[in-house]
Amino acid sequence: MLLAVVMVVILLGATGCGAHLKNHNRPATTSAAERAEEAEQKRAEDAEASKDREVLTALEAKEREEAAEDNAAKKEKEAVANAKKREESAEKKAKKKEKEASEKVKKLEAAAKAKAEAEAKKKTQNASKKTAQTKQKSTTKTKTTNTPKATKKAPVAATPPSHRQTNSGSNNRRKHSSPTATIE
Repeated sequence: MLLAVVMVVILLGATGCGAHLKNHNRPATTSAAERAEEAEQKRAEDAEASKDREVLTALEAKEREEAAEDNAAKKEKEAVANAKKREESAEKKAKKKEKEASEKVKKLEAAAKAKAEAEAKKKTQNASKKTAQTKQKSTTKTKTTNTPKATKKAPVAATPPSHRQTNSGSNNRRKHSSPTATIE
């Protein structure tokens, strides 16, 4: 049996080989047409894939552009916010410095005013002291003015005639000492 099976296989194999040689042209033309059709189909698929890649690339570029615009807008908003904060901070600092300066000026003015008032008070006190001293001097002067003074030119009326000066041309001095002195 084994021998029969081997024979059948050989016979079939021989016919298969011969058949293959006889029909070689026919499947080759079919296969060339199929290959051409497959090549055409592959070209169409490649063209479609290329178009899809172009569309995808365009979409990705558009998305990147939109993302860049969004980032730019976001950064611009942040920059504006930061600038506004800096400006407000600078204004606060300027107001604070201005307030401190005005307070310093007020303190200096108050100190100057207090100093001027103290000086004016001292002056008025000194003036009142001087007035008091002048009054005391004037009361003492009035007491001394009541007593006559002797002068070079005029004799004192309260002095006795024996103590009067003589006008002798050479010497204007008193010859006798008296309780009142002459002013020289």
